[in-house]
Amino acid sequence: MANTITIEDAVARMVNMGDIPLGCPLLEYLNQLVTEAEDNYEKAKAQKLSSQELELLDLCVKANTSKYEFATLVMRHIEWELDTPPKTSLLKVSPDTGNTKKLDMASVAEWASFHYLIARFDYEELVNKSREIPITNSEKAAERIAGNGLNPKSITRLYVSLAYMLEEFIAVKQANTKHFGTVENINVDSVAEPLRLRALNFKGAAPKKNVESEEHAQFYSKESFRSTIEIAIAMKKMFGKN
Repeated sequence: MANTITIEDAVARMVNMGDIPLGCPLLEYLNQLVTEAEDNYEKAKAQKLSSQELELLDLCVKANTSKYEFATLVMRHIEWELDTPPKTSLLKVSPDTGNTKKLDMASVAEWASFHYLIARFDYEELVNKSREIPITNSEKAAERIAGNGLNPKSITRLYVSLAYMLEEFIAVKQANTKHFGTVENINVDSVAEPLRLRALNFKGAAPKKNVESEEHAQFYSKESFRSTIEIAIAMKKMFGKN
């Protein structure tokens, strides 16, 4: 389980947000929810619904607006404190921070509790060692994709990306070995086998007792990985260049 968290994901937890559309900033999504609530309220007024129904829809508008405003303030508070850290700041930036700044999970939980009395930031599932519960938006999206699959455009992009990554891999290896072929002529058989062996160890692989099953053998066969690579190369050829 990751012990770091991005600022946006930290704020999302503080305002109790669940799934957020991939690629959509938190505040933008919360603002969309406000707009949708306002639209629903206006439609209800136009349809002359009962005063009780209108009151409930108005409460939705106010609740979504409050959530958006609170998220905005908390995000500003975190960013301000990181830009001008007081000597006693509880927030700790992770040393592993790359292009996206990440904070130490425990420090954010302590900070949220101290400033906003948010006592449920560090949920029980974070200490559940039997399964890694998705925390970040990317992890949640990964779980959805694992269960529901990808749309056709995303599949095309994934295959094209795989082809380019294979080319980068082979370009690096070319200096020391010709075993994997060249960027222009990839040795598919040589690349497929090490990929297959790595994939056999991933968390979603079938239990060892099922390793010899026909379904497992077909899904993790060298032929299946060879086919994946060949499709990726074809995708890049057909859709990867303007």
